[in-house]
Amino acid sequence: MKLYKTILVAFLSGLFATNSMGQTRECLTMQMDSLRRSDHNRAGASQAFETWLASKRYGNSTGRTASITYSIPVVVHVVHNGEPLGEGANISYAQVQSQIEVLNEDFRRKEGTNGFNNDPVGVDTRIEFYLAPIDPLGNVLAEPGIDRIHGGRAEWPTGVVQNPIEFQLKPVTIWDPGRYFNIWTVNFGGFIGRNLLGYAQFPDMSGLEGLNEDEGGALTDGVVIGYPYFGSSEKGDFPSLFAPFDLGRTTTHEVGHWLGLRHIWGDGNCFIDDFVGDTPPANQPTNGCPTEVFSCTVESMFENYMDYTDDACMNIFTEGQRERMEIVLENSPRRANVVEVIVGTTEPIEPVIKVYPNPTAGKVTVNVQSGWMREITLFDTMGSIIREYRLPATVNPVNLNIEGLPDGLYFIVVTGERGEIMGKEKLIIFK
Repeated sequence: MKLYKTILVAFLSGLFATNSMGQTRECLTMQMDSLRRSDHNRAGASQAFETWLASKRYGNSTGRTASITYSIPVVVHVVHNGEPLGEGANISYAQVQSQIEVLNEDFRRKEGTNGFNNDPVGVDTRIEFYLAPIDPLGNVLAEPGIDRIHGGRAEWPTGVVQNPIEFQLKPVTIWDPGRYFNIWTVNFGGFIGRNLLGYAQFPDMSGLEGLNEDEGGALTDGVVIGYPYFGSSEKGDFPSLFAPFDLGRTTTHEVGHWLGLRHIWGDGNCFIDDFVGDTPPANQPTNGCPTEVFSCTVESMFENYMDYTDDACMNIFTEGQRERMEIVLENSPRRANVVEVIVGTTEPIEPVIKVYPNPTAGKVTVNVQSGWMREITLFDTMGSIIREYRLPATVNPVNLNIEGLPDGLYFIVVTGERGEIMGKEKLIIFK
């Protein structure tokens, strides 16, 4: 522990400086990673992880995942100090929703959004996110994907020796990281300088050389974001958002770390690699929103989500970065457990069937995009049939009365005229 304290003080003494020219982006991911590895005898972890990734990359280059989409359930722990709902750190549900929308626009490179780009190496990563509808005990959440926590502090963290977010907050509030992607929104303060926007924990490397196989990683796994940088000012009236980091790109950047991406300058000079072949070398981060930057004798990719530019300038993940994240989702233990793999589509997921209102108190409409429904079956989470509805062959949409069923998560499966499965959709009953 003495070693941990020494390293922490050394980092903090030179890292958090006030920029008199205005706020710049600061990500604490690499520093926190170094501290974690030092605290757990993980000095060789970083290089071991890169070696492991390289072996997976070369063994996974057949294109077999070209038609796979990855869907990740998210819980946002909104940490406040008793502020009214929608004020200060107790951010609104709409603000949380706006951030999830930004993640999907950025990771899916959606046309017509800030996440689209025409760069020849820019790609759709085929990774999507959604707010989890139920809590770990199976209860339907009144606000899908949100866990509001009275943290009892006006600012996080407040000490210079141990970070209370890591040692106090996360371990007692985290939801099973094998079932949920955990995000915490907090009010940064104390020893943290005003430039810190967020940080993430890199993918777990259980079983790799140089690592301890303990539960420490699972208790802190996730992303931490300052609440003034969580969400998009273009998607609602969220007065707490702070420009120029008010378009949701801080979370996109940190989620990239959570999925195994490093900063594009490799946190070093021109000879330090980020282990991605199609991001050009750089000798330092880029701040602000420039029009052209040259670094290491080549043009810098300052539009990349893993640089430090302002939110409005970010819009690129590359093929190499997509491949790196895919390897993590397929192999890193908790990431592989939490992700839902959907085979057979590379386009942003649009439901074949639509169920609304959802959640519902007892009545619901089922609609298919094309064709006609013949039968609708309602399942519980254990796979048991709860109700079956045999329909006339020419019905679409269908209004169903499902009153009398207990609150919870269900699945609706629609069968077509020829007995084919047209699609399935989650249904939440919440009275």
